[in-house]
Amino acid sequence: MIDPTGVFCRPEGRFFLTGCAPVEDPAVDWDDFEPRYEEFEDIIWPTLAERSASFEAVKVINQWAGHYDFNRLDHNLVVGRHPEVRNFVFANGFSGHGLQQGPAAGRGVSELIIYDEYRSLDLREVGYERIVENRPFIEKAVI
Repeated sequence: MIDPTGVFCRPEGRFFLTGCAPVEDPAVDWDDFEPRYEEFEDIIWPTLAERSASFEAVKVINQWAGHYDFNRLDHNLVVGRHPEVRNFVFANGFSGHGLQQGPAAGRGVSELIIYDEYRSLDLREVGYERIVENRPFIEKAVI
């Protein structure tokens, strides 16, 4: 379930995994993995409880925090050759979409390496050039 506010909830075994985008996203140290416990109490739980009375009795079993890999231009992946360093190929910045987009990116990168072009999937729109040219590739269905 994805609430219009961005709060999401999905089954995870016999429990549920919930989350939301942070209210503020400050720069952190590379080893900072401290959860923001108040975000569940202040944002996530009230949103879930409003959507379904069944969530009113929900309790936190575990919390964790992780770093999110993205580019600052458009928060999307970067795939393809570097325009100046010919033997450098990007396949990064999946922003949590790695399982979804990784197979396609892998196929595209393998085609670039083998054939020096995309053959089955045209991934030029998510190439590094858009970063240099300040041409964002905007995703329309963001959660």
